[in-house]
Amino acid sequence: MKTKLSLLMSFLLMTLIQNYLQAQVTLGADIAPEKGALLQLKENGDKESNSHRGLGMPRVNLTDTKNLFPMFETTPGSGTANDLYNSSTKKGDIDKKHIGLWVYNMNVCLNQMGGSEGLYVWDGGEWVRTMNNDSPLVSTFVDPRDGEIYRYARFGTAGTWMVENLRTKRLPGSNTDIPFHTGLFNPEEPAMGYPSETDWTLSTSYDENPKMGMLYNWYAATNTTEATAPGNIDQGQLSANATPGNEEVEITGPDSSPGNPYKFVKGICPDGWHLPSDREWNELEKHIYENAQLYSDYTAEEVQAWNTKTPWQPAWDFGMEDGFGNPLPGFNWRGVPEGDPNGHGYAMMAPCSPKGRTLGVSKSASQGGFFALLVGIVKSASPLYWAEGTLFWTSSSAIDPKVSVHKSAWYRNVHNFERGVKVLRYQNTRTHLVSVRCKKD
Repeated sequence: MKTKLSLLMSFLLMTLIQNYLQAQVTLGADIAPEKGALLQLKENGDKESNSHRGLGMPRVNLTDTKNLFPMFETTPGSGTANDLYNSSTKKGDIDKKHIGLWVYNMNVCLNQMGGSEGLYVWDGGEWVRTMNNDSPLVSTFVDPRDGEIYRYARFGTAGTWMVENLRTKRLPGSNTDIPFHTGLFNPEEPAMGYPSETDWTLSTSYDENPKMGMLYNWYAATNTTEATAPGNIDQGQLSANATPGNEEVEITGPDSSPGNPYKFVKGICPDGWHLPSDREWNELEKHIYENAQLYSDYTAEEVQAWNTKTPWQPAWDFGMEDGFGNPLPGFNWRGVPEGDPNGHGYAMMAPCSPKGRTLGVSKSASQGGFFALLVGIVKSASPLYWAEGTLFWTSSSAIDPKVSVHKSAWYRNVHNFERGVKVLRYQNTRTHLVSVRCKKD
């Protein structure tokens, strides 16, 4: 008899559970949900405001916008996909079954341009971001030459700069692409290449993230050739004076604009923009050094501490070697106070890099950070500094103090090395392929 009674009770219990699982459900309160709701979240019976807390979506580190990772990785951190998902016959079915999956992504470098944390939904083929994090202080510009869209922001008294690397493949007024670098040590015509760890003619890394930009020699950056470029002249900032010297680009440059007291070099930049000079780069660095909390994750207290300890040195704005390899003020690594792990190099460097080897704390481009990506350079036939550093051309010609030739130009190097992130003001051959940022006229 007991056995029959037990069987009957078990049957009734299972029936009740089955009916409950198929019914509308309220979580958080012992009341029925609204008639049209399959699932309702409540904390109390107040229909106007039935909760004081929100729905916390799962926090995950998405690793691939085109795949359901890390949901189908075999071992956390292994980077290998589950065989079931990786199968060409199964992947499509699994993708479709997960349409509408919502998560909160914590990986700020998912898009390799920073600031990519936020809510994402799976649409069957990729993770789609559902929120826009662009700062109202950041604007966009369309290059009419190729339709490329660039973000730009104002850096105080240093003016308005693009916060992405230039990636045009055409010189102003030209309908043909700039020739690719041939590997010759001394090309005297405009040349370009792709950022790459192994081969500047391969677009593999660029295709994954075009925001890396293209790499240009100085002739391409300034839209000149050896025959038309400035000769044996130093156009860099050679004194701490607020007024440019007679040889600086601001006095000798070929271009000008209404209301602008100084000249500039338009170079490869779009109309309304120009290739910034050595002096303009000094102004940008000084502004970021003194106001890094506006463009990075540094706090105002941290920035004030290093500016109190080591204010920006006027000598950092100028200087050369003495011809025997001995650096004079301004011609070396700068921007990190002695014995201090902080400085404007960290504030300018992106937290995202091709290999994850970076110490940068720059805000994303969408938030107005300078966001220097570690895309390296090409020297002769050798890509260098991939995931370690990045160089930017100035429009200022330079004289090599060791050999007194006129095939040099000033540049900036934002580099990550064992002693921290610093910025190098230096000059070198015009034939290297490096990155370009443009400044608004």
